[in-house]
Amino acid sequence: REAQRGEARMVQERYAQRLKTLHHIERAVLSGQALSKIAQRALDAVGQVVGCSRATVVEMGPSLKEASILARLGRFGAGRGSSRLIPLNRESSFLHHLRAGRNYALADTEDLSRVPRLIAELVEGGAAAVICIPLYTENELLGSLNLGLDRPGSLDAECIEIAQEVAELLAAAVQHPRLG
Repeated sequence: REAQRGEARMVQERYAQRLKTLHHIERAVLSGQALSKIAQRALDAVGQVVGCSRATVVEMGPSLKEASILARLGRFGAGRGSSRLIPLNRESSFLHHLRAGRNYALADTEDLSRVPRLIAELVEGGAAAVICIPLYTENELLGSLNLGLDRPGSLDAECIEIAQEVAELLAAAVQHPRLG
């Protein structure tokens, strides 16, 4: 009986942390902060709640021909500086998944030739697996939330759900300036 109460308390604490994280990001979005600051706040929060050590938030251009990294969390490969435009391959399975509103998972990062350029720095920084969650709104792909994992399969369904909720907030933040 005591074990059940302890388990229930842990579930409540995780849920409270989840709500606090989402509220923190919502406040940043509503305050009109710069998109890069909102993205960094979101990554800092996701890193704590989900437990990933590397992550990026990427904004994709309207034509999906290029993208730029808005924010980074954690360790990365050498030579990675400020945001720059990264060309996208519109025919890649990576972009196909995201355009369809589906997560893209890369469980094997051993073969660098198969890693999309947009997430290569997560792998170069030591990620053993990557999951990319689309920033998707009104049938438009705006970017992605990319989580680098130390071990394949280390995110449970609850963590992925939290990351998806954060991605929805980030999509609103990316879309707002585009509405102009």
